Amino acid sequence: MPPEALNQTPSYTHKLDCFSLGVLAIQIVTRKFPTPTERFESIPSSQSPAGFVLQPVSEEKRRSSHISMIEESHPFLPLIGQCLSYKEQDRPLALGICRRMAKLKDSELYKKGIELPPICSTSSVTQLNGKDQPTKTNQDLTNTNDDPLQNKLYEMERKLKETEKLLQESRDATAKELKQKEVEMKVVREKFVAIQRELESLALPQEPGKGEVASTEEKSEQTIVVSSSASKQDSTLSLDWQTVGVAPQEFTRGAAVVLGDLVYCHSSGKNFVSEFNISSGSWSNLPRCRCSHFSLACVGGRLTAIGGYDFTTTNKLFTYSTDGPGKGSWVQELKPMPTARCNTVSVSTDTTLVVAGGDESGYNDYLSVVEAMDIASGRWSEVARLPQPCLNLSATLFGDQLYVTGGIAPRGNSGTYSCSLSNLLSPPARGLRLRALTQPRKTVWQEIGSPPTSKTTLVTLCGEILAIGGLNEQRKPVTGVYRYDVETGGWHKLSDLILPRSRCIAAVFEGGIICIGGQGENTIEIASPA
Repeated sequence: MPPEALNQTPSYTHKLDCFSLGVLAIQIVTRKFPTPTERFESIPSSQSPAGFVLQPVSEEKRRSSHISMIEESHPFLPLIGQCLSYKEQDRPLALGICRRMAKLKDSELYKKGIELPPICSTSSVTQLNGKDQPTKTNQDLTNTNDDPLQNKLYEMERKLKETEKLLQESRDATAKELKQKEVEMKVVREKFVAIQRELESLALPQEPGKGEVASTEEKSEQTIVVSSSASKQDSTLSLDWQTVGVAPQEFTRGAAVVLGDLVYCHSSGKNFVSEFNISSGSWSNLPRCRCSHFSLACVGGRLTAIGGYDFTTTNKLFTYSTDGPGKGSWVQELKPMPTARCNTVSVSTDTTLVVAGGDESGYNDYLSVVEAMDIASGRWSEVARLPQPCLNLSATLFGDQLYVTGGIAPRGNSGTYSCSLSNLLSPPARGLRLRALTQPRKTVWQEIGSPPTSKTTLVTLCGEILAIGGLNEQRKPVTGVYRYDVETGGWHKLSDLILPRSRCIAAVFEGGIICIGGQGENTIEIASPA
């Protein structure tokens, strides 16, 4: 097992399979199971009362007795060393492993292993004839009729090689044909999108006939049809997406915070935050936080992890310190929330932090609780609850309006809701005990039409509310980016990502919008508004 799976707080990722591949490769090459030595070794130390300290042993050193059996020129050896790296982020990705395994076919050891040996050697010919014969070449044996059996064997070998050659040519032709089909499909798709946009720009809204009375359900259905097909496009926003790199891991169901040229990304099941430099394209990890499944926000200009799970849910807030005694670590400076929870969503303004929904116990105890903190005083209060309990929401601010969607509810996907922050936070916040003695506040949340996809990600760009990616009705990731029309309440197709994504991480920076990862995806796309 890799070291991160044996820690007190184990971490299970796809890097565990990469480690297992390294162990399996040693067994394949040496034909012996690489039983590891102890995880720690004692190092003499005069500063320790015991006279020694325990130091972790690298995984490669723990199996050095078996690795030494492998020749230094063996093409598997470098890959084994990387797969057994002590730090999981130093291990290669699955795609990189596949590419390196494919390149092994070009090694001399592989070519030597697949060469067909002579089907019948000279000594065998001697044994077949019952007497000594002079050595003959393959061409001599093929062109002579002295030994029909020998000629037949070599003829079979020749046909076998010809068949293998034809099969390889067939594979190459098929791959070339598939690639050509992909190019043709891409062209057809681009034409279809262009025609669809042209139709949407030419379409006129339909008016109900005279004397026709439409029910609430019919009007709702009509709105959905208009928003998903043809509708006016008042927006001048245009996005041209391009791939700019690959993230070191999959980012999904998390959050992103932008501070200057740095994007801080968090994936829900991880207990660390990764830093991406947009200018240089480099990645680095911050020190691990106290728990996982937290939400991420910028509170008072500082990166803050809110809530989370570590064997139990927590209500604490941890701020990443860049100065002072706790520089380079997560410190608890802000007052904890009234409600402990994980998998929540957080949005922050200059004056207020709002935390909505989540899981109370870590075992799908859905919450509708919404709590707000006044950043200046640090005082928390409960505000109007969500219309339904849900977790893993995506949220964005559009002026004074807060929008949430994309979460999971007890009976499936959550709805899409909006409310005014001024209505949500007024009257002035009071303590929870005083709140319980007053009459319940009127509902300020309003349900609006949901995006065409579920598990989507909301952002606000250039005065437009966008829903990025998600799952369609067949629960397949899509490339669509949809714009919300505040006036009509409908969603309209704006552009397409290069790759389909769901539950991705998205954030807006000074130069445009960045989209990272998604479920089963780790590529990065950036678009600049035009």
